Amino acid sequence: MSIFLLLTTCPATVAERDAFTVCYDTQNRRALWTSHRPAPSNIPSARKSWRKEHELNSLPNSAFTNTGFDRGHLTPVADVPASEDAYLTSNAIVQNRKLNRGERRKLENQIRSQRAA
Repeated sequence: MSIFLLLTTCPATVAERDAFTVCYDTQNRRALWTSHRPAPSNIPSARKSWRKEHELNSLPNSAFTNTGFDRGHLTPVADVPASEDAYLTSNAIVQNRKLNRGERRKLENQIRSQRAA
């Protein structure tokens, strides 16, 4: 899908980041979608701290604390390991913990391994 088509399907704010493009609903403070070009590396990324993206007024990191849910990456860290942007809360969605750490992770890994093949 071309980036032009994605941009025309965003009913909110489109913002370019180092690692991804995000369609962000500033009124409801949530990402609708992200688009990225995977740049996987054999070097594992260090765990970084989530941080609020002030430009888009994304949710603060504390909004996800003690909710029983995970911050699910829309653009997976493993696809953009060198980017600090992967840990912006504009790249996070509230996600069921079991799904995020289980089936979604498996799916992302399968897609990554197929691209590498």
